[in-house]
Amino acid sequence: MFSYCLTSFFDTNSTSPLLLGPLAKFSGTSVKSTPFVKNPSRVAMNSYYYLSLEGISLGTNNLAIQPAAFALQSDGTGGFIIDSGTTFTLLVNEAYLAVKSAIKSIVKLPVADGSTVGFDLCYFVGSSSSPPSMPNLIFHFDSADMVLPVDNYMVFGNQNLWCLALFSSDISLSILGNFQQQNFHILYDVDKEVLSFAPANCATI
Repeated sequence: MFSYCLTSFFDTNSTSPLLLGPLAKFSGTSVKSTPFVKNPSRVAMNSYYYLSLEGISLGTNNLAIQPAAFALQSDGTGGFIIDSGTTFTLLVNEAYLAVKSAIKSIVKLPVADGSTVGFDLCYFVGSSSSPPSMPNLIFHFDSADMVLPVDNYMVFGNQNLWCLALFSSDISLSILGNFQQQNFHILYDVDKEVLSFAPANCATI
């Protein structure tokens, strides 16, 4: 088993711990666990850690995403993986558009051209204004919900831009990136084939 805890994305003064073997364990009432899913056929993809993502909510709004959007197919395509080497979460287009639409429905700031900073959906936040209070973005896994605060899915860029830190995947695979994993302690129990996670102040571990 191993675990890691990624500090805040823009924290340049702290280090993110990586723990191996018995040191990786952690416990508490906030810990949630979800089983890994085996890829049935693609040997080349067996190095990835697949999870069963059953849906996404923005606050109490359960987004209209077909369950098949994140399904792992019998030929080994599709599915949802967690990956510490991918920066921003990639969602299949149906799911990404649902998240994007939900964000647009509640944010009333001026829309800005995000291409200058590499994002698809951005808003202009003037010097005399601030972003609105936002609900959590919730990833509903098998037996566990990962509750992402706004700082884990919206990011400030240059030019007073505030942007959605997710992207549409150009393949059938969806990926949970490391920006969304910041300030979560995440444990991979390979023997038990379970992923566990809990919110944490990673700079103090």
